[in-house]
This record gives sequence, C-alpha cells and structure tokens, in this order.
Amino acid sequence: MRVLAALALFALLASPALAAAQPAPQPPPVQNVIFDGDVLEGGLDTPEGSIMTTRPPTRFGSLIELRRDFAAELMASVSEL
Repeated sequence: MRVLAALALFALLASPALAAAQPAPQPPPVQNVIFDGDVLEGGLDTPEGSIMTTRPPTRFGSLIELRRDFAAELMASVSEL
C-alpha cells in the first residue's frame, strides 16, 4: 500500500516537471519582400464638399394639457336634461 501511495505521490510531483521540460515553440522566420523597379502610385480619395455641423434637435414639452376630470361638464349636461 505504501508503494502505491509513493508512486502516486511521485506521479503528481513529476507531471509539472515533465511539462516544464518541453522546449518552447520557435517563432516563424522573418520574411523580407523586396520590390525592385516597381513604382507604386496612389492618390487620396476624399469626399468633396463641406462639413456642416448642426445642433441636436430641441425637445419641447407638450402644449396639450390632459384633464383629470370633467365634473363641471357632467353637471351641466345633467341640468340640461
């Protein structure tokens, strides 16, 4: 039983050491591209016109006032009947 426990302990302690022993991956080699005798021409494409800045739209409160009751109109209609 002690031998089995010792093997298990050794396996747990040895696994990180084995993982660290692997060499690090090498970066890919550098590639140099040389353009001989080629003339590259280009231009800058920009939109034509002018930039117009405007203010954000103004928020106004509602001019309509909601009524909560119509008691006066109801009393007037009852008296007309």
